[in-house]
Amino acid sequence: MNNQAYWVWMQQAINSGGGKLRSILERYGSLKAFYEAGEKDWRIESSIGRSELQKLRNFSIEQAENRIEKVYAVGQKLICYEDEEYPQCLREIYDAPLILYYRGTFPDLSHIPAIAIVGTRKSTENGRRITRSFARDLAKAGVVIVSGGAMGIDQSAHRGAIEGEGKTISVLGCGIDYPYLMGSAPLRREISEHGALISEYPPGTPSLAAHFPVRNRIISGLSMGILVVEAAAHSGSLITARDALEQNRDVYAVPGGLESTFSEGTNQLIKDGAHLVTSAKDILDDLESRCNWVREPSAPLSDKTALAAPEGLSPDGESVYKVLTRMPQHISVLQEKTDLPVAKLMAALTELEIRDAATECENNRYKRAEQEL
Repeated sequence: MNNQAYWVWMQQAINSGGGKLRSILERYGSLKAFYEAGEKDWRIESSIGRSELQKLRNFSIEQAENRIEKVYAVGQKLICYEDEEYPQCLREIYDAPLILYYRGTFPDLSHIPAIAIVGTRKSTENGRRITRSFARDLAKAGVVIVSGGAMGIDQSAHRGAIEGEGKTISVLGCGIDYPYLMGSAPLRREISEHGALISEYPPGTPSLAAHFPVRNRIISGLSMGILVVEAAAHSGSLITARDALEQNRDVYAVPGGLESTFSEGTNQLIKDGAHLVTSAKDILDDLESRCNWVREPSAPLSDKTALAAPEGLSPDGESVYKVLTRMPQHISVLQEKTDLPVAKLMAALTELEIRDAATECENNRYKRAEQEL
């Protein structure tokens, strides 16, 4: 049986990671083992509430397998929380989705940075123009643009990324096949050709107002930072900015006129400490200074160069070097990948820094140091 079926089954009761999922995995080791333990164990599992238990009872593994078949039948794919392809940056957030359904090609965010661009649906012509300019220039530099696919700022961000011949990801608040904003169908097709349409909701899920604030955590979770272009005082974009701060992401904001209602939210973000930016260069400079990321044009490392460790490293040093990427990873992620105790992991990272093979970034994150080719 496809192991993904157990994740689809669990998604009926728990749609995201966090304490409940961790509790189950710590006790049972896998969702398959939890399923096979049977309903008696489900009832005594403290992290499962009464309504969640009922959902597990009412959705069988056979139904989960049928859903997976339907996903592929309509031209979509899915990745689960435990899959290697699941974005590590998203796995790090507390309430990461158990499953991502997608159409297109998921960019490898372990090697290239992503910036989310959000703002009001009722945007001004100037706001849309500024958004396209930011997205186009960021995409040309190799940054993946993430947004929500809605009218206004979101769609301008996607269009700018495509104009810049870059990659873009649209995070939807409904099933990918659901006819939401049908007038945007051509843009959806373009997005799937230049990146991916993604959703935590299975095929056929309708567009509900409650879905959109929830999906915002995915927009920010996939990104290293979030740019807010136009937002009113109570805009939903500010929810995404709040999610970004809770996930330890940077928040950038474009200032606006004092009399414009569309700038009340962005100006307040700047007053609260968001980075004031007036061009894509401001964001690119910040990414390079904090993460030692090199913008395009930069030749990708060959597989040999990427995996070959410096000579004379300790066994622990070699293990850590092999899991480092050109994008910063938190020490908790490196510990999970290497299975090293914290003391040994830190000693190995120190060894790699001394050998100029690793670089420490902000917030206890490390990346592979760029090598001269």
